[in-house]
Amino acid sequence: MLMAVSGLGLIVSDQLGQASPPPMPVATTPPPEPAPTTPPPKQAATTPPPKPINTTGGSSRQGIASPTPDPISTQLPTTNARPVRLDIGAIDVAAPLIAVGNAPDGTIGIPPENKPYLAAWYKYSAAPGEPGRTVIVGHLDSMFSRTYTAVFYRLGALKRGQKVSVRRADGIVVEYVIDGASLQSKANFPTGQIYGKSERSELRLITCGGTYDKATGWSGNVIIYGHMVSWHHVTAPERKKPMHYDTPSR
Repeated sequence: MLMAVSGLGLIVSDQLGQASPPPMPVATTPPPEPAPTTPPPKQAATTPPPKPINTTGGSSRQGIASPTPDPISTQLPTTNARPVRLDIGAIDVAAPLIAVGNAPDGTIGIPPENKPYLAAWYKYSAAPGEPGRTVIVGHLDSMFSRTYTAVFYRLGALKRGQKVSVRRADGIVVEYVIDGASLQSKANFPTGQIYGKSERSELRLITCGGTYDKATGWSGNVIIYGHMVSWHHVTAPERKKPMHYDTPSR
């Protein structure tokens, strides 16, 4: 009995007989060799195209955009970049900015208690528009305010996609967009997410939050995360816009 396996070119036989070998191909006269021709000239060597530039992205987290290298900040002048004003239209903030360093206990400095309308730029963080993280802090409430509220009383109401503007001493206004927010206990303060390095220009806004205890104060911090999207020179209408030397109402 013979069995042909189609497509594999195999012929299998059983013990009763052997398969006939396939016929040999008919011999044919080989075609004459073509006349020699002159080989085509070799193409001139060309320079290979440049390789794409490698970029490094950061890790993502819910509600917060993944950090990626941002060429916008490299176009900014770096002289006299100290921030002087903070505007957050969504929560009616138009605050003067002062610079602070570290407190005696090693924590970040804060604005004076008797000036609750002030916000403060941490001077050891990046200047607005520079690669890195710009850290700005402000009080949530104050006994020196007529409404007991302070500049960042409504900070936790900010939503993803809303805008924040920071004006520098050189007249440049840096625009940020909000990526997300978090409430962190003091014991779990995310130091790496606040002061760590970044290849793009990012923003961190910080105030008190959580629950309040008369003996220990607020239990945590509200943190707003943002990144730079554009910059421009301050316009005449922006120069005329007054700052708030009072605090938001409840």
